[in-house]
Amino acid sequence: MLKIDKILYKKIFSVPILFCFSICCLGFFNSDWYSLIFYHLLFLLLYSSNLVLIKKNWLLAFLIAFICLIIKTTIYIPKIYEGSNVFIGGENYKKSVFKEKLPEKIYDKLESDYKKAYPNSISGPDNSLFDISVSQLIKKNRETRSIENIDWKNKFQIPLGTFNNTKYNTYGEQQPSRDNLPFFIKYSFPKEYYNIETKFCWKGLAYLGTNLIKKKFDEINCISINDLSDNQNSSLDIWLLETGMTEALQAKILLPFKYKIKIILKKAVIIISSLLILLLLFQNIKIKKAMLFSFSFIFSFLSALYFYPNIINKFILFEGGNDGLLYVHFAHLISDYISRGDYISAFMGGEEAYDLMPFYRYIWVINYLLFDESPWMLFSILTFFPLIIFFIFKQLINKKWANYFLLFWFLLPLFEAFGFFHYYYVKLTLRGFAEPLSYLFFLCALSLIIMHSKNEKKIKIDNAFLIGFLLSLAIGLRANVLPACLILIIFFFIENLKNKNINNILFLFLGISLILVIPYHNYYFTGKFIPLTVAAYKDANMGVKPSEYLELFNSIITFNFNQTLWYKILNHVKGEIKFYEVWYHIAIFSCIHSLIYKKVPNIIKCISLAALSLIGLMFFYHVGGRYSYLAWTLSLMVLIYWMKNICIQYIMKKNSKLVS
Repeated sequence: MLKIDKILYKKIFSVPILFCFSICCLGFFNSDWYSLIFYHLLFLLLYSSNLVLIKKNWLLAFLIAFICLIIKTTIYIPKIYEGSNVFIGGENYKKSVFKEKLPEKIYDKLESDYKKAYPNSISGPDNSLFDISVSQLIKKNRETRSIENIDWKNKFQIPLGTFNNTKYNTYGEQQPSRDNLPFFIKYSFPKEYYNIETKFCWKGLAYLGTNLIKKKFDEINCISINDLSDNQNSSLDIWLLETGMTEALQAKILLPFKYKIKIILKKAVIIISSLLILLLLFQNIKIKKAMLFSFSFIFSFLSALYFYPNIINKFILFEGGNDGLLYVHFAHLISDYISRGDYISAFMGGEEAYDLMPFYRYIWVINYLLFDESPWMLFSILTFFPLIIFFIFKQLINKKWANYFLLFWFLLPLFEAFGFFHYYYVKLTLRGFAEPLSYLFFLCALSLIIMHSKNEKKIKIDNAFLIGFLLSLAIGLRANVLPACLILIIFFFIENLKNKNINNILFLFLGISLILVIPYHNYYFTGKFIPLTVAAYKDANMGVKPSEYLELFNSIITFNFNQTLWYKILNHVKGEIKFYEVWYHIAIFSCIHSLIYKKVPNIIKCISLAALSLIGLMFFYHVGGRYSYLAWTLSLMVLIYWMKNICIQYIMKKNSKLVS
């Protein structure tokens, strides 16, 4: 029988248990700011301190999590039902679901204003009257969601995930603009709130009660729920409309004192219980590491706020025509299908054959499950990226140089041409691209391989599995990292084969096996074998086909030189790397030289080959911008090592000979 102490000693078990305790306390769909702070405090402790492995502490932590869960479920707060959606009207959609199911007064107002505000609309309406919120992943609702409180100052604080539906994928001058989508909200209040203490406050246009009495406030004003209710035995409905021609909405509810106290008490229990668990399960905080993590988090948060101020509303409205909008749209589709029990469609994820990168849509579902529409996972990506960069530079070169390059990463964009600048990743992450997370997983796997390459005895099967798992995630998030991932896999395989660590090899491939989900998915829904994504075969993504290189080679050996093809290939390559971009040429040379220079460690040769494998894609694909950041960052690592340990050493050796 496996002892509890041994289970706790293995982080592959203890860390998931710790996360289970955290979820018991914070719950699912927790979009509050304290959930962002708590999870990053948890990550800080995992990064900078040690887990306590005393069985008594873990049992006590379990008891606290259990008690917190019981208290949360026993504190009764009446639920307010919210039904909301974006409204799309116009001449082309006279028989939409809104026409059929909305109250006539509500529909007429929305429709008439829509025609005035958006005469050139290109969007189409939803198929359902109310949006299905991500909270229905667990608890089914007849409308959008059930809530305990109302307090929002603009539409992005509601939150309403349907704003990121591709039905409204407009950009430029197209109508309706994504930041001005018309929408409606219906609130249904329970009978517990039919009293003079409960007041509903709003700014904008509202329709009240069963008679839908129109009421408009230019500034936020409050009305007692008791004054609005016609029937004490049925729920009271209030409709709020923002049509594109009306005032921007704002709403809140003033609850009776006893329910205010209950909400405060519930949050206090959650926060105190969560902090107690952390106090019980962590020890020996390394101050410098904790400060580095804190700086990375704060810097990332402030950079995100600078780039996208609307993040303060705990919501991102993704750009029309961009990958980010598609990822979250597919994630919402998956959430909708799960809530309906249609798991096959959920697995399909919006595409029969993956075109967009496969895994990011499913990772967004995890974010929704934990944080509702709040994009808290993006801050985790941005916080960890500099930490892993610092670790790799420290392992490959030394701590002093790593500190310098951390400064370059955050503040001094001396190497921005190599994609080596934090603010670039802030922009990519907040625009919804998958590259930052893919590159983070790749670099995490690389850091484990670097660490273990220095001491093979420390390689364990859980780390071998983790390396494979991280690399499979990296590929599933950005398929063009496949060549570099294969280099790392082969390197790890050979190193373990030399040391006869067969278990490590088996667990490595067990971790990598996750990637088989992609071809299985494509075959299941199309009947065709597509290894990764169909995007790899699109002419728009390819500058030159492999067959064209063969055709050129054939024209050379047959003395019938194809000049047209030669210029096409030459122009493509020149477009990817300009002649004057000497820094790239030097970096490529450093990688090639490191490969053939005997005194260079095997791990540097591995990174060199990984970098060259990604750079080599430029002969076929358009790999500039964000697609090339990983390739050039890897080549920069090799370049710095090469300059410090080969070039500088060579110059110093020559100088010492001249002096002597």
